[in-house]
Amino acid sequence: MKLTREEYREAKGCLKRYNYNCIKILDIRSDIISIGSPNLDGMPKAPYTISDRVFNSVVRLQEDKDLQNAIKEYKAVLHAIHLVNEDSKAIFNKQYQLGQS
Repeated sequence: MKLTREEYREAKGCLKRYNYNCIKILDIRSDIISIGSPNLDGMPKAPYTISDRVFNSVVRLQEDKDLQNAIKEYKAVLHAIHLVNEDSKAIFNKQYQLGQS
């Protein structure tokens, strides 16, 4: 299967942004996990309720276009890596993950 010039540039861009997308996804995930629901007013809360901060973070996760694009590109790269041979995986690891030329 031969790629057009535009598809090739898009694929190369996805590979170059792989590490950035991984970091972006992990940062937002850690932000969500680190948010607790502190009891600020002293009143007892139902055991399975979520705070507004957590709810807003989950909504942000679902509606953030940049994050959704990063996840889509990340998954596409992983699928492509699983389909190629060991030599191509080694090239990807050396050139795009480790940043060596």
